[in-house]
Amino acid sequence: MQEIITLYRKTAAFTGEVVEHDGKQFVITHIFLMEESTDYPDFLEIDAVCQMVGAASDYDDYEPVFTFVERYDLSKVTDPLVFERIGEVYNDEGLCGMITNILDIKYEEGDLIMVIEATLIKPWSQEQMQRFVKHNRVGKFDVIEGSSASDS
Repeated sequence: MQEIITLYRKTAAFTGEVVEHDGKQFVITHIFLMEESTDYPDFLEIDAVCQMVGAASDYDDYEPVFTFVERYDLSKVTDPLVFERIGEVYNDEGLCGMITNILDIKYEEGDLIMVIEATLIKPWSQEQMQRFVKHNRVGKFDVIEGSSASDS
């Protein structure tokens, strides 16, 4: 299962980093946006695709590249619309994808219709995930000075 998680940091973030979110462990698999935070001075705001440790993915049940249609009812718009953009990353029921192309834009009966192409972001294998989780655990161990039985 993948999620888009926003991190606020004064320090670095990296692909393969293990993070806690809503009480669960995730591994950062893709970083797709980094900017100065407008909410927290001196912090970076980092948006990343993260994969939940130990959760199965149904990625193989879907086509990796697909199209979908977005319909905007222009008669009900009071504020400027924000349309889908190439490069936009989204999450849909535990799978993340990226918009790669806008294939068609047309008007039909007062609606704006966009035909959009997207690509799923492939989840990491359980082996890859466990490698980073193990690396994270090993990195947290501290060496404690002490004496051994042979020192007595």
